[in-house]
Amino acid sequence: MTRRTLPFFLLLLAMFTQMAASQDAKTAGADDALTAADTLFRTGNPDEAGRRYEAALAADPRNFHARAELMEVRLVQQRVDEADELGKAGLALPAHTAELLAAMGDVQFRRGEMADAEVSYLHALRVGAPGLGAHLGLDKLYRAYSLYRKAYDQLKIAHD
Repeated sequence: MTRRTLPFFLLLLAMFTQMAASQDAKTAGADDALTAADTLFRTGNPDEAGRRYEAALAADPRNFHARAELMEVRLVQQRVDEADELGKAGLALPAHTAELLAAMGDVQFRRGEMADAEVSYLHALRVGAPGLGAHLGLDKLYRAYSLYRKAYDQLKIAHD
């Protein structure tokens, strides 16, 4: 690099560093908001958690965690049709997560669509790191079918 291009390079480096820091701050703020909403939901305040998940979803429609948790909030509130609409809208997006598929399985289970729920749970296990949702959903589903050995296997995997 010549002496003339060095200040320009440093200016560009400073701009990119500032943009990255700004993006990290936005992401951290969004993560903090979702963490607060998760805490509210887990401690028994689904109404306020739902409002926060809605705000996160309005800011980023591809926020699959907020969408899946909002679906769970709607199930707790007995608003199954709204949860179903949220799930279908999320599945219409180009890519989705195991968490969203497991939440959709919960909605389908609640609606009595057992075969579809099993497909959603199994698909969640194939998509990626499924977490507990798919295994616990399969446990619930297999218990409803009186397939206790299969239910136990899923519960054991979730426990491990």
